[in-house]
Amino acid sequence: MAHADNLRRHFPASRLSTYLATAGHGLLPDAAVQAMQSVLEKLLQEGRNQHYTEEVQEAVQGVRQELASLFHVDAQNFALMPGLSSAVHTVLYGLDLQPGDEILFHPALDKSVLTPLFAQRQSRLLSLRMAPGGVGSTDWSEVLQRCIHRKTRLIVWPQVSPRTGQTMELDTVADLARHHGIPVLADGTFGAGAVQLDMEKTAVDFYLVSGDRWLSGPDGAAALYIADDWLYRLRPGLAGKAALKESTAMDLGGAYLPVTGAGRFEGEVSDLLKWKGLQESLHFLRVTAGWDYIFTRIQGLTAEILDALLDVNLAEILTPRELRAGMVSLQLPRASAEKLMENAANRKIAICRYDGPDFSQQDTGRVQTHQVIQLSCGIFNHSDDVERAVRLLAASGSQDA
Repeated sequence: MAHADNLRRHFPASRLSTYLATAGHGLLPDAAVQAMQSVLEKLLQEGRNQHYTEEVQEAVQGVRQELASLFHVDAQNFALMPGLSSAVHTVLYGLDLQPGDEILFHPALDKSVLTPLFAQRQSRLLSLRMAPGGVGSTDWSEVLQRCIHRKTRLIVWPQVSPRTGQTMELDTVADLARHHGIPVLADGTFGAGAVQLDMEKTAVDFYLVSGDRWLSGPDGAAALYIADDWLYRLRPGLAGKAALKESTAMDLGGAYLPVTGAGRFEGEVSDLLKWKGLQESLHFLRVTAGWDYIFTRIQGLTAEILDALLDVNLAEILTPRELRAGMVSLQLPRASAEKLMENAANRKIAICRYDGPDFSQQDTGRVQTHQVIQLSCGIFNHSDDVERAVRLLAASGSQDA
């Protein structure tokens, strides 16, 4: 508990409220905010002088190295992105997809991932096939075996479902896809920093990293992992000046010399404030907290939530204990969910409401009668945070009874 108390003091916002909303936005540690404040102060006093570009490159490379340490791969395999949607478009434009080619996807993806899929389906006349499956344990190898056919060119799969909070057997999916020679784009939006992942062992081809949830970085910080096999096969369709090996490495004949590694897919990475903040957050998590401790702590806190909810009859628990990650999802009648969110805000308890589509419903256009509420944990949370949130749930259940 001493280590947990020490970590908590580095997240001042966690002392002002009971914060169980990391699935929406993670809290920044003081080290990241101080680093960002230093950047702003320097910009105020000195402007963007001749050293600014060098400082950006140092921060960018620092982020790559921290991600490499977390996921057990080489730093050159990460391209920094202005957001998750840009990362998805980078992969889709980089593949040689033709009209009629199929993308097989699981519907439990973040909207930042689903929207580019839908947009490219319309603009490039691609075919989308949605994999079936519900809550709990599913034999995904059997499900995918039935769905894959000769026109399948890409599988897009979540590491963790944003609706149910369950892990989605990424290893199994990657192994099956590799057997069929189909690349996998894994959505790590709700997994990166919450669930341990050895990228080399999992062997996905592409992986989306959200930097502003469990990685405690600033808004809009994202990255794309590209496996070695694809570093020079994927076409750099959205490359910008950040992809140049040198500022003069191009001519008006249309030729340019890109950097080596995944940096060849980057567009603009000139936001020193964002990348310095993410670099310091990742450094703090690795050095001050320790990744092994983080994963163990988050698993323990979500287990505490599930245990405490056994005596609460207000909601249906969607998150299977054996497949839990960094959050627990509850399904409530719409009126109860809205009242719960209001009560939580009044008591300074921050929780999330899932606002994505429910593809488990046959008619996705109808008004949903239920909503999903999520309690998500960070390393700054204590058992008393869990107890306070569960007391609120129990009280809400009593009012509805």
